[in-house]
Amino acid sequence: MKKVLRSVSVLIIAGVLLVGCNKNSAKFVATTWLNDFYHTDYEAAIPYSTDLTRKQLDQFANLASYVTDSNKKELKKLVVTVKDVKEKGDTAIATYIVSDNPREQNITLVKINGKWLVLFTKNDSFNSADYVPEQPTGPDSTTINITPVDTNATEPAKNAD
Repeated sequence: MKKVLRSVSVLIIAGVLLVGCNKNSAKFVATTWLNDFYHTDYEAAIPYSTDLTRKQLDQFANLASYVTDSNKKELKKLVVTVKDVKEKGDTAIATYIVSDNPREQNITLVKINGKWLVLFTKNDSFNSADYVPEQPTGPDSTTINITPVDTNATEPAKNAD
């Protein structure tokens, strides 16, 4: 009886561990990708990336070639913690923090062919959810005064000299 109970316990624990360590969960993918990204290990992040994200990673890899080895060692010390993942259909938003920045940030994931992948574009900024980009200053179409021209006029305009 003890052997049966022990076997059942082992099976239950193994089942819990397998479910808890799902390598295709949005949280696992977000955690793995973010750690690879912040540690400048862009090659390792590729399997968890959409095609568009892979192109961005290639650009980051090119830029990383200019980062000194001592700076890369410092980046490897960063700790990324995924605090929450909200899934809605084939899209998920992972909220996370990085040890050098206490503000919550978000990353988007999409499910493609049943596999969660990170969707990161050049327009993403790794900013917090309440980040509002600065509004451009200077003239735009709402501040320029344009005087309409009467195209139906039969006489040419007289010079006001």
